[in-house]
Amino acid sequence: MRKKIKMLESDIKLLFTDANKASDKAEELRSSAHITKANTLRRRAKDKEEELKVANKELNEKVHLLNNI
Repeated sequence: MRKKIKMLESDIKLLFTDANKASDKAEELRSSAHITKANTLRRRAKDKEEELKVANKELNEKVHLLNNI
């Protein structure tokens, strides 16, 4: 579970970094293709953030259950 959380955190950071790079490139080249790419990357990052919230909640519930045993 912790491994999954670390992977999600890493993925989110990389997606936002790539999205920012695509945004910068879009401004530089005035390219709608790069804007679309940046928006897609940000959307995927936000989806991963939701997945991360669920994973953290599951982990906390499991820890709570173990502490109550």
